[in-house]
Amino acid sequence: MSTERAVTDILTGTVKGPGELPHEYLFITTDSARARIGEFVYYVVRDGDNERHIIGNITSRKLVRNLPDVFLSDPEISPSVVSSLIGLSSDCGELYEISVETVGYFSSALGDFVNPRIPPNPGDPVFLASSETLASVLSPRRVEDQGSAHLGSLLTRSAGEVPVVLSIKDVVSTHLAILASTGAGKSYTAGVLVEELMRPYNRAAVLIVDPHGEYDTLRSIEDNRIFRGLDDYQPEVKIFTHDRVKVRVSTLTEADIKYLLPEGTSDKMLHYLSQAYRKLTAGERGERGLWGYQDLRDAVTAEKYGEDDGRGSGGNVGSIDALLWRLDNRFDRPDSIFSDHEHIPLDELFRPGRCTVLQLSDIEQNEQQVVVATLLRRVNKARMATVRGDAQAGTESYLPYPVFALLEEAHRFAPAGQTVVSTN
Repeated sequence: MSTERAVTDILTGTVKGPGELPHEYLFITTDSARARIGEFVYYVVRDGDNERHIIGNITSRKLVRNLPDVFLSDPEISPSVVSSLIGLSSDCGELYEISVETVGYFSSALGDFVNPRIPPNPGDPVFLASSETLASVLSPRRVEDQGSAHLGSLLTRSAGEVPVVLSIKDVVSTHLAILASTGAGKSYTAGVLVEELMRPYNRAAVLIVDPHGEYDTLRSIEDNRIFRGLDDYQPEVKIFTHDRVKVRVSTLTEADIKYLLPEGTSDKMLHYLSQAYRKLTAGERGERGLWGYQDLRDAVTAEKYGEDDGRGSGGNVGSIDALLWRLDNRFDRPDSIFSDHEHIPLDELFRPGRCTVLQLSDIEQNEQQVVVATLLRRVNKARMATVRGDAQAGTESYLPYPVFALLEEAHRFAPAGQTVVSTN
C-alpha cells in the first residue's frame, strides 16, 4: 500500500485512546454521516523506516455530547436554527465516540493484512479510507478475472464503487461456511457464488445438495447471454429430483447401515449385523463391491442359531428375526432410495461447466444424511485415486478435475453437538 495518503482520503476524527479490547481503539468525531458502522478508517504510524496506514473497521458508535433537550423540543424548528439564534456555532453540536477494530496494513508481498501491533496515540488523526484504497486491498482479484467471484459491493459505499471480488482458489481450497441470522441472505449469497463459478472464466463443476428445493431458479443461467463464452460455452444446470436419487447398497459402510436402523435396535442385534457385514465384505463379492441387499440379508440370516441346529434353546433366533424385520423395513421397500445396482455416476454429477442440484425435499432426514455421506465419500475417493494415478480414464473412479459441493442447510448434515454419518 502506498505510504502517501490518497488525496481522496478524508480526515474524519481524532484518536481518543485504546478501546475495551487489545485490538480496538476509540476516536472522536462530529462526522456522523461518514463514521458509520462497517466503514473503514485508518491511522498512520512509523514501522521502522516505513510509514504504514493501519486500516480498521468501525464496530460501534455512541453519542457522547448532544444539544440540550430544549433545542429539540419543537419538531417544526431545526436545532441548527435555535443554535444560530443564541450564537452557537455548528461545531458545538453532536460528538460521537467511535470504536474501531484494527485490521492492519496491507502487504502486497504477502497478499494479506499484517497487524504491526502499534496502537495509535491520543490526538492522532483518523482518516476515512478512500474507495480506491479499499478496492485495491479488500479484493484479491478483479472483476471477470479468471478464477474470480464477484459477490457484490461494499455496503458503506455507492454501488459498484468498491467491488468485493473473491479468489475462487482461496474459497474452494478449504471448507467455507456462510453464517448469518435467518433471512439475512445466506442462500442468496450462495446462489451468487454458484453463478460466478459457472461463468465462462471459471467453468467449475458444482454440486448443490438442496433439502428444500430452492435452487430451481438456477436454470435461468442456461439462457442468459452473460454466461456465454466466446467459444460458445454455456453453463448446464442438471436437476435430480428425489425419485432419481439412488444409493447403491454396496457403497454403504457398516456405520451407515447401523445409523439407518430405528431406535430400539439392541446392542445384540448390532453385534450380529457387524458380524454379517464384515464376513460379507471380506468375501470375493464384497471386495469387488458387487453385493446387494439380499446378500446382506442372507449374511445376517447365516448368523442365526438355536434349537434347529442342535445347539440348545439359548439361540439368537429372536434377535436375528427382529434385525431382519428392521432391515427389510428400511431397505426392502418399493419406494426405497437404496438399490442393488443403481446409483448416480460421478460423471453425470460432475462436469466442468455443469451445476448439478440434488433435490432431497421428499427424502427422510437420516436418509438425506446417508445420501450426502456416501456421495461425498465416493467423490473424495475418486479424486484421491485420480490424483495418485490409480484411476483409469473411463472408469467410475476417474475424476480429473476439482469439484465444489454446496450443502444448503448444512446443519442438517453436521449438527452441533451431534455426530451423524455425514459429519465427517
